[in-house]
Amino acid sequence: MFKFILDRVKQICDGGLPVFFKKTRSLIEIIIAIPLVLAVRALRPFVLIRFGGIQSARIGHFAMEPEVYLCERDIGNFIPHSFDFFHFYWKISNSQLAKMWKRKLSIYSFVYVLSRVNKWLPGYEAHEIKRHYILNIHGILAKTSTHLSFTPQEDSLGREAITKLGVPEDADFVCFLARDQVYLNTWLSKDLSNPGDCEYLYRNSSIHNYLLAMEELTKLGYYVFRMGAIVEEPLKTNNQMIIDYAIKYRSEFLDIYLSAKCSFFVIDTAGLGFVPVIFRRPIAFTNIIPLEHGSTWHKDSLWLPKKLWHKNERRFLSFYEILELGAAKMNKTSEYQKAGLEIVENTSDEIADLVMEMDMRLKGTWYPSEEDEDLQQRFNTLIKQSPLHGEILARIGAKFLHQNRDLL
Repeated sequence: MFKFILDRVKQICDGGLPVFFKKTRSLIEIIIAIPLVLAVRALRPFVLIRFGGIQSARIGHFAMEPEVYLCERDIGNFIPHSFDFFHFYWKISNSQLAKMWKRKLSIYSFVYVLSRVNKWLPGYEAHEIKRHYILNIHGILAKTSTHLSFTPQEDSLGREAITKLGVPEDADFVCFLARDQVYLNTWLSKDLSNPGDCEYLYRNSSIHNYLLAMEELTKLGYYVFRMGAIVEEPLKTNNQMIIDYAIKYRSEFLDIYLSAKCSFFVIDTAGLGFVPVIFRRPIAFTNIIPLEHGSTWHKDSLWLPKKLWHKNERRFLSFYEILELGAAKMNKTSEYQKAGLEIVENTSDEIADLVMEMDMRLKGTWYPSEEDEDLQQRFNTLIKQSPLHGEILARIGAKFLHQNRDLL
């Protein structure tokens, strides 16, 4: 508490009058919160009141963590006679998602102050809601139904918006997204000239490698939406069934609506991929890296990992070597560079093959061969159960495994 007060005094001295008024308001809120938190403690023998934050600045966490929390309550993993209250952390990455979570959870900004004061007092743990892990490693989503839904007015608005974009009302559509650095740098106001900001570059992908798959889908009658909030460059296509939504039409409402209503979603490691997950939509995950972060727990998904090229030995690492060397857990660009590893994206053909497999599986026209099953089983035996993996439910793209059987 003493350190907290000293820090605030220093901030007021440095920031002047605007900071003074802001800190005064904060102090008043804390004064109000203290007796409320003490009352919560006094009520604990009769009713448990808890406080927690929702990671709202990053859309993947914003989508998945509240959904996992609600799923756990559905299956009985909660404390009886408890009441939970939440606040949003920092920025709101998507206002539509915030609105929908407020319809399901008790979310109030003042809970942030209550949560802070609670942590200053001994025994705060009993009144703290632990963050729910973003990965669905125990397959809990498969055991429960989605908790978010659109109001009739939102549904009508969404259908009208899609029609205005040239998609017939009864047409199927698929969403695509390739992660690039522009969104993260802009949203978090970072400067790419700072080397520290490059640590997640290994997760990025080129949208142009997805264009072949998009074109193939339109031949099957699908419309395609290229998703994204802030992207580096537009798509280069004249195909009227491919809609560069990220460049021309993007809205926070449609980000959620399209993700929830698509036939399936094709994505890499971008956080938006967790929105179709919580709506239980099929997903074709591409360019997954690191290897152990593959979404093996999502039963309606296919996925492709990026490959790792050893520069000195001039060869690809096998999946076994990636796991044994610890490269399957590397989460910084500098780690790959120090290990002499070059990250190789999925090719246009690999992505198109995966997308065609997804289409056939959804239509019930995919018939795996014995060799398909054998290769899949060989890969699954490499991915052991861990804090990142439970039961292996997802499948690696069949053709990718055939073409890279030497990596097994």
